Amino acid sequence: MRKHGFQYPPDNHQVIAVLLFSVLVAGFFLFSSWQLHTLAARIGVTASFGAATLFTLFLGVLTARIDAGDPGIRQQHTAELTVVNQQPKYICTICQVVVQPRSKQCRKCDKCVQDFDHHCIWLNNCIGKANYGSFMCLLTATLVLLLFQAAVNIILLATSFTNPAAASNRQHYQFSGGISLTGYRVAWIAFLAAPMLLALLVGELLVFHLVLQWRGMSTYDYILAQREKHSSQRLPKKVSPEDPPPSSSLIMANTSALDPDGEAGSQTVECAEAEADRKGRQAADPQQVVVV
Repeated sequence: MRKHGFQYPPDNHQVIAVLLFSVLVAGFFLFSSWQLHTLAARIGVTASFGAATLFTLFLGVLTARIDAGDPGIRQQHTAELTVVNQQPKYICTICQVVVQPRSKQCRKCDKCVQDFDHHCIWLNNCIGKANYGSFMCLLTATLVLLLFQAAVNIILLATSFTNPAAASNRQHYQFSGGISLTGYRVAWIAFLAAPMLLALLVGELLVFHLVLQWRGMSTYDYILAQREKHSSQRLPKKVSPEDPPPSSSLIMANTSALDPDGEAGSQTVECAEAEADRKGRQAADPQQVVVV
């Protein structure tokens, strides 16, 4: 059972995220910050970007380090199936412990996560009630950091057109005269493209989660709703995300009623698809037994 994102083995996406973050930060300190006009601007921008980098790194470590597991998992050696004030108890059929009503099993972490949202491959950790707040702060801080870097690169690129002489002097200092002014501009376009592309992706993810919060949904709820929506397009009877998945016998009855000619082949296919879809949902969301 994985307790946090720093347990071995690391996820490949986690390694890529660390390397990409390191390259972007190192590139800013080695190239961008020292290209600004004045010494005061260089010091101010470098200090600001450094503080933002440390804050983003802190949030990343915090979110990956927090154990988002259900309290019942952490207390599984002492958990008892008791009823308090006639409140129902939920038991995960995989973990075999009492869990919260909205806890879900994560197959990658092999544990139930309280208020499960999703498993973040970039942090190698589950996102749930315990670390969802820090996860949202991490997305915001990362977006600000990327936009900060992109803004500085835009200023430097624009300066190469508005003040070519100054840009030429800086590129001779920075690159030892190895490239022309045109090459200098091409280099800054490349330096600008990377943070802008990443900012677009992170911003889209942040907006997605803000919309989910506004709707009172989690990522897991959204995925289930989309899965039910696609399933209802294949099934004769429409179902809502709140309805339980229909059994294969109900699907057979519905197809028989809609197909009076009785084409057994098509009915069997639809039943098989419905059964496979039902098993897929159960694999992703293990059944919880309610004890009252």
